[in-house]
Amino acid sequence: MTHVNRRTALKASAATAIAAATLPKWSMAQTASYGPEDLKGNTLTPFGSVRAGNADGTIPAWTGEATATQAGYQAGETPLVFTDEKPLYSITTANMAQYQDKLAAGAIAMFKKFPDYRMDVYPTHRTSIAPQYVYDNIYKNASNAKLISNGLATANAYGGIPFPFPKNGNEVIWNHELSFKGVTLFCVSDAHTVTSSGQVVLESRVNVWFQYPYYFENGESTFSGFYIQQFITPTAPPYEAGGSIVNIGPVNPVITPVEAWTYLKGERRVRRAPELQYDTPNSLAGGTTNWDEANIFSGKLDRYDFNYVGLKEMIVPYNCNKFQAASIADQYGPKFINPDLVRWELHRVRVVEATVKPGARNVDARRTIYCDEDGGSAIMCDIYDASGSLWKFLYNMPIIYPNIPCVNAVQNDVTYDLHASDYTCGNTLNAECSPQWKPVAQLPASFFTPGQLAASAGGF
Repeated sequence: MTHVNRRTALKASAATAIAAATLPKWSMAQTASYGPEDLKGNTLTPFGSVRAGNADGTIPAWTGEATATQAGYQAGETPLVFTDEKPLYSITTANMAQYQDKLAAGAIAMFKKFPDYRMDVYPTHRTSIAPQYVYDNIYKNASNAKLISNGLATANAYGGIPFPFPKNGNEVIWNHELSFKGVTLFCVSDAHTVTSSGQVVLESRVNVWFQYPYYFENGESTFSGFYIQQFITPTAPPYEAGGSIVNIGPVNPVITPVEAWTYLKGERRVRRAPELQYDTPNSLAGGTTNWDEANIFSGKLDRYDFNYVGLKEMIVPYNCNKFQAASIADQYGPKFINPDLVRWELHRVRVVEATVKPGARNVDARRTIYCDEDGGSAIMCDIYDASGSLWKFLYNMPIIYPNIPCVNAVQNDVTYDLHASDYTCGNTLNAECSPQWKPVAQLPASFFTPGQLAASAGGF
């Protein structure tokens, strides 16, 4: 496998038109009727997920206990967990049919496309937990939170997933957008593309500050309405270094637009960047993925109808700390991520079918999104093009951070392009990236502004 410093050509878009057919808007899944008090009993977890395991014991009960990690662990490192465990079984092309009802369409397509593809399935651990104040806020949200603006915004929610008993697809997706990942954090992360010929291409290495004002403890009275703030500074390769991006996302994008600015090193100017959303190709991933594919789905909800199908047991990536602790050379194979490093587990997920609205456009015409029942984050996604053909298979590799505590599902995004036969891994941490998702002191709102963007880059 050859490693190169720059990709020689970007892939062409596999679809340019949008399918007109849609699923019913806000279709209701069949769910049990719960109330806020159920979050404090023996029926549900503080997130609103079913506390009990499944009937055959392959999914355990949620206990809320912190996961033990290695002695001497320091914030900013990858915690080592479950190091002594072996796979319960491996899924291969030969036995894939036996597990087909618990596999995403994208996973099935990978087995059909690559005969040597493999998924190692480990014992399930429901490790998603959060600080007590987050649980207290979810309890309040259960009575107060609501959708407004035809489901495109939330109101009266703060400091926890807004809808612990989601009744429609928009509520499930808002739980994903507002899931707990920490408060103020810094990391160094990479994006690599592996071409159809097996070349590993470094698309970008970035320093990133993440801040989630929505999760400031005791901060509800001063909450400005922006749930996420990001400051992104590429440092490599040379053609990416020198520019920076600030992006902030509101809980009500109908009234307050998503704000994005970029520092253009060639002009030494800061410009608004309204294009850094929807299906605009993501330059930090070499243009191989789109901005709204980051973290499975991100940004505004206005171009899709979201249909909540319901809960389903699925084999998904989970507790993938082993992948994040590995070297770049070990992480990537010529056709897919090194199967030895990806931990798959059986979990209950909330399934949402997202279909482009009539009159709207997005090159991803339909998506099946799988969201973690416990923490709320999207973990996996099948993407279909305008012709109805399965185009991409996306998954995140959630990481346990006991010191925060959380299971973070916004790192290590894998996108397999089933048409082009290449794949991209973005927002990725590895043994060469340090620190890794390190909690830092709260940053002022002024840090996430165009003025700070210019000052940091030495521009004007």
